Order: sequence, then C-alpha cells, then structure tokens
Amino acid sequence: PRRSRRHSTRARHPTSTPQHPPPPLTMPAPQQMRMVSSGVHQQFLTQTMQTAIPGQLQISYIAPLHENAKCIPGLGCCGNMCCWSNVKPRSYVMVAENKLETNYPCTPCCLCGGGDCCVYDNIQTVYFDQLNDNWKRVTCCSPYHWFCCCECSGGVAATTKSYAPECCLNCPCCWCCFTYIPGVENADEFVAHMKNAVATFEAKSRVMGSSTVAV
Repeated sequence: PRRSRRHSTRARHPTSTPQHPPPPLTMPAPQQMRMVSSGVHQQFLTQTMQTAIPGQLQISYIAPLHENAKCIPGLGCCGNMCCWSNVKPRSYVMVAENKLETNYPCTPCCLCGGGDCCVYDNIQTVYFDQLNDNWKRVTCCSPYHWFCCCECSGGVAATTKSYAPECCLNCPCCWCCFTYIPGVENADEFVAHMKNAVATFEAKSRVMGSSTVAV
C-alpha cells in the first residue's frame, strides 16, 4: 500500500533577516539648543538685536500716515493714487526699542484694480546703531519735496546716517548722507518719538557695554 505523505507543520523561516526600523531621533533638551556666543559676536547682538524682554519686541510709536503719502515719488505713485484704499492699510512707520521699520507698499499698475495680488510690500529696517539721534523735520530740498519747497507727499523727517558728519545735517543737498522718512501725518511728533527712542537705546547700550565681560 502507498504511504501518504505528511505535510510538515514546521514553519518555514524566511531566507533574509527582517530589517528593523531605525530608532527614533531624539531632540536635544531646550537648554542644549541655546546659541552660545562670545567676544565681538555677543557684543554685536547686545547692541543691535537684544531686547529688554527676551523674545519680545516693544513698539513705542506707530506714526499715522498722511493721505498724500500716496504721492511719494519712486514707489509707483501712479498706481498708489488709483488704489490707495488697498495700499494704505499695509503702510506703516514703526518705532521699536532698537530699530525703525517702515513699509511703503506700491502698486505698479492702476489697471489691476488694486487687489491684494497687485500690492507689493516694501519693508525696510534700520537698527539704531546705524542712525544718529539728530532727527529733524525737513521742510525743503529733500527728494520728497516737489520744486524743492512743496510738501506734496506728507510730512518728511530725516537724520544723518552713522557714517555722515554732523555738518551734513545743515546741507540738504547731500541726500546720500540722510535717512528720510516721508509721508507722516505729523513730522514733529515723529521726530520727538525717534529722538527719545534712539537716546534710550544708546543709554542702554552704554550700560550693557560697560558691564559686558569678554570671554
């Protein structure tokens, strides 16, 4: 008689060893991720970017803009005049504890209807260590005065840049030596806030610089 073949109940093992997934990556503790800097780098951060409350930027003043700011030359003024209702809400001049930040958006073409897709931001930031505290209202001979004396773009304030000598403040023809802020509603009020902010920043920098120990 024929013998029946018995199927083996022994499990067949795969020929290859299974690949185990790599262990999950562990992130370092927060205290290990802090940037450590020293010497000149630490001094640079202290004078320009370090705020009174770490992680928070204190804003001391936001200057109201004049309606004629839409006529500021060189910023697509033709498009801005047509679409000012969409451009103005994005415009600002902001004084913070360590910097001056402005946004003068522009609309390059009046035919686009002034939608959000046609408004381009133009944000610029200048830290106080690159500005002097000799701010003043400019009433003539700036790039933002038509025919040298017509204030057609709102109030204009200016200060000399950090590399410019003090005498340039009385020489309005040296445009490259100035930082201009055009289009503000009240230039005198803006000047007062800027002088106070820069003076406070410089006093804080002197105190922190004298207490800094190089490592």
